[in-house]
Amino acid sequence: MKIAGALTDTAKGLDELFYQIKSLAGGKI
Repeated sequence: MKIAGALTDTAKGLDELFYQIKSLAGGKI
């Protein structure tokens, strides 16, 4: 199932993006 793999990759990407945003915000979020 390529769709499942794509969703997993997207979730990981969003996780990393969210973590970077939190870091830039100084953990205020």
